[in-house]
Amino acid sequence: FYSLIIASALVIVCFITFFYVRLLNESISDNTISSISEIAEHDKEAIQSSIEVYWEELREIYERLKLHECNTIQKAEERMSMEGAPGKFLHVCLLAEDGTVYTDTCKTYIPRNNPEDGELDLLKCFANNENKVIVRFDDQFRKGKLPKENILYGIRLENYRLEGKKILALIGISGVSSIQDNMVIDSFIKNGETRGHSALVDMKGNYIVDINKEVYQNDQNNLYVHLSESEDSELTNQDVSKKLLNQETFCFYHTHVGERSRELFYFIPFEEDINLYFIMSV
Repeated sequence: FYSLIIASALVIVCFITFFYVRLLNESISDNTISSISEIAEHDKEAIQSSIEVYWEELREIYERLKLHECNTIQKAEERMSMEGAPGKFLHVCLLAEDGTVYTDTCKTYIPRNNPEDGELDLLKCFANNENKVIVRFDDQFRKGKLPKENILYGIRLENYRLEGKKILALIGISGVSSIQDNMVIDSFIKNGETRGHSALVDMKGNYIVDINKEVYQNDQNNLYVHLSESEDSELTNQDVSKKLLNQETFCFYHTHVGERSRELFYFIPFEEDINLYFIMSV
């Protein structure tokens, strides 16, 4: 009889302990997600403001092109060469509706199937009728030189022509630091160890700024490759892709191969015209 009472008491204690630990873990998880969401929203807004500054710079350059009556290719290229050096961009160029590119180095080219020396097809940046674009743009075609990590900013133009040819967009190229400097990439530091990281990815999962601050060259680092190495994940790559396309804010746990602890991923989209996602992982 007493053994039965003791056994029953132990079972009750085990159940209470189990549910207490479960509630405690849920509380810790909820608090962590709440903290991450606040930090992520703040960081996202800072990055978004920075991106808007670069687009506004392009608008101002466009207004000056019109102000100085740059209606010939020569005048436009000369004006762009003046705008690039003191401003926020390493290079500035105009993109015609037929794909022709007019650069600030007074070089005009039509992209070929096998691009060399940076002669890239920029029309694909506006393939979905975007009015403003921001994409990763690593210069991988500089002969004899190391590639550079860059960001391409672009704005669509209306009613602007050069020598009768309609100009589709004004584009500025800036170093990746134009975004990276506005991000707190490492966070949640405990006992000298970084427990959290931030990153930017495009809608295909390609990193704009890498979660581990890696400098990759001639290789595109991708979120889905990282997630594919999971031992256990609450979402599949297909689930994540669908949520990105739907512009959802979401989070999930993921256990990476060779790691001792679970990793929480928090995804938050940017506002309209910025087709990127901010990620924070802890």
